[in-house]
Order: sequence, then structure tokens, then C-alpha cells
Amino acid sequence: MKFCKIQDTLNRCSSFLDVACIALDNEHFFPEGNTVSLLLEDVNNRINTCVEELEKMKGNNKK
Repeated sequence: MKFCKIQDTLNRCSSFLDVACIALDNEHFFPEGNTVSLLLEDVNNRINTCVEELEKMKGNNKK
């Protein structure tokens, strides 16, 4: 059960990274402005949330 939750969290993290790579590869398609920067900031926040979730799972394992 715990392994599935960890795998799910890592899969979400990977999906967010895929979104970031697609955005960077296609930056010229975005309108002027900080669209890509905002997207990357959002991706970064989501990845950090995943890392926090993994850290909590790791912390719970020690008990």
C-alpha cells in the first residue's frame, strides 16, 4: 500500500517535469509575457509538494 502511494507521488512528479520540458521546448508558441516562467514556477511548487509528501512518508516509516 505504502509503495503504491510512493509510486503514485513519483509518477505525479514525473508528469510535472514532462509538462515543464514541453513548455520549454515550445516556448516560442507562448504569447509574450511570463507564461513559461509562471508555468515553471507552478511545476516547481507542485514538485516541492510531492517531495514534502515523500518526506512525510519517510518520516512515518521511522515510527
